Amino acid sequence: MVTPLLDLVEEWELRYDGDPRQGYCSLVVPVRTTGGRPAVLKVAFPDDENEPEHLALQRWQGNGAVTLLRADPRRHALLLERLHVPAPAQLRPLTASVDRWNAGLAALSKEAPMPRRLVEQGSRWRLPSSPTRRAPAG
Repeated sequence: MVTPLLDLVEEWELRYDGDPRQGYCSLVVPVRTTGGRPAVLKVAFPDDENEPEHLALQRWQGNGAVTLLRADPRRHALLLERLHVPAPAQLRPLTASVDRWNAGLAALSKEAPMPRRLVEQGSRWRLPSSPTRRAPAG
């Protein structure tokens, strides 16, 4: 995976801008574009689940998902906008965001391919909404 990453950084004229991180199925490297824009270069391990990822991100155009700046599907590589996480003191419990995430997923175009694992995870993490208040009988 290192050689494709080095080749992509050179070909796409990127500059390293932080330490790489390895996730469950990919390597993610903070970079900057030639214009200085913060981005991340994600190179995934070949897998059926990440095959359509670039198509979905392209279709969604940053609406409810990270913005795709460039892709090389043959090398399982995506150049993505870099998201900024708030300072730890500002973080809310993840459970407070579940309804917002579900609403965001529901708003995405159904015509774009969605990785099966994402759908399965979303359905497992679905928490019941707060109980609705009933009007008093009378």
